[in-house]
Amino acid sequence: MKKFLTLAVAAAVLSATVSALTFKVDGYARAGLTSTLNTKNKDGDKEAKTVSTKQWLAGDYFGGGSRLRLNGDILSDDGTAGVKFRFQYTGSFEDFDITKDEVKYVYAWGKGFDGKVIAGAGKIGDKYISSDGWEGFSLIDGKTGVFAAYTPIEGLTLLAAVVKDYLVEEEIAELDDNGNYKKEKKFDKRAGVYGFKYSAGILTVDAAFSGAGRFYANVNLTPSNLLAALEYAYESEDIPMYPHDVEPWEKNITTLVDFDSKWKSMVKKGTPIPTPLSKKAKEAVSKVGVFEGAGYSVKGVYRGVQDCRMRINETPDFCPVCKQALTDIIDFYTK
Repeated sequence: MKKFLTLAVAAAVLSATVSALTFKVDGYARAGLTSTLNTKNKDGDKEAKTVSTKQWLAGDYFGGGSRLRLNGDILSDDGTAGVKFRFQYTGSFEDFDITKDEVKYVYAWGKGFDGKVIAGAGKIGDKYISSDGWEGFSLIDGKTGVFAAYTPIEGLTLLAAVVKDYLVEEEIAELDDNGNYKKEKKFDKRAGVYGFKYSAGILTVDAAFSGAGRFYANVNLTPSNLLAALEYAYESEDIPMYPHDVEPWEKNITTLVDFDSKWKSMVKKGTPIPTPLSKKAKEAVSKVGVFEGAGYSVKGVYRGVQDCRMRINETPDFCPVCKQALTDIIDFYTK
C-alpha cells in the first residue's frame, strides 16, 4: 500500500508544479446487517430480537458492490494532468484493517495532442477498454504498469500497456544471504497488453489480449435499457482469472483457500477432494463435491457439482450449491 500512496503523493506534487490543483472525492459504504432471533435463553425465558454488527456481511455479497469505496481525483487547473485513486474494502466488518493494501488503483496521468492521447503509470484503473458486458473483463484494471491510450476518432480508443503483474519470477545467477538463487521478474512479451473499445449509440465493441495468454472480446447492444451482450474470454493456465491463493467472493466457486465459508457443510463425509467426474447422469447433476474447473479456469478453481445450469444450458436446473446461494440472497432481502 505504501508504494502506491508514495506514487500518488509524488504525482500530486508534480502536478502542483504545473498549475493549480482541483481535488474531487466521492464514494459510498454498503454492507449487510445480519439479525438473529433467540426464542429462549438458558433459563427457558423468551428473549427479544438481537442484532450484532460483527455479523455484517462483505460488500461483495451484494453482487459485486463494495463494502466501502472512496474515489478521488487530483486535477490540474487545465484538466490535462492528474492523479486518480480508489480505496476499496470488501471484507467483513470485524476483520477491517486500514493498514492492509486496499488500494484498488492509484495512477498519474497526462493528456496531449489536443486530448487525443492519454498516458499514465501506477496501479491502473481501466477507464478505457474494459468490457461493458456482464463480466466486466479487463486485463489492466488493478494492475501495476504504464499505458498509453489514443482516440483517433470519436468513440474509438486504442490502448497499449506494459503490465508488471503478468511477469513470472525467474532464478538468476546470484545468491541471496541464505545461499539460495535470487528470483526476479524480467520484462518480456508477457508484459504487453493491447486492446480497443468502440462505442456508437447503442453499440459497444471491445477486445484486448496480453502476451501472457489472456484475451477477451465483447459486443453490446443496449436499446431502451435492455442489455444484449456477446462475450468471450480466454486465458492460458499460466495466468488464471482467479488467483489460486485468494478465495473468490462468488458463493458457488472456490479455490479451497477458505472452503469453510462455501459449501463444505454440504459435502458428504468421505467425498474425495478434488472430486472425480461421474459417468452417471443423475450423480452429474446432484452429487455435491469439489469438481475442478470453474470461473473460466481449467485448474485451481472448483465448482460444487459436475454439471449445473451455471455451467451448461442442457442442465434443466440449478445445482444444490447454487440453489443455496440464491436462497441466501433472497432471504437476506426479504426476511
